[in-house]
Amino acid sequence: MPAFILGGAMKDSSLVADAMRAAGTDDTPMEALYAQFAAAAGAGHDAEDMAAVWHAFRVAS
Repeated sequence: MPAFILGGAMKDSSLVADAMRAAGTDDTPMEALYAQFAAAAGAGHDAEDMAAVWHAFRVAS
């Protein structure tokens, strides 16, 4: 049973990036994290624990 699913991490990282932009801060790190979460979710791992983000790096290499 996942502690926190990748889909949830994706949603939360998007919300944090939105808040960073609204505050006028650089959202580049959070957007990069979101992109990795999205890549892993797109590979079919969205219902797995957020540690499944490693699949994004595996696909990219």
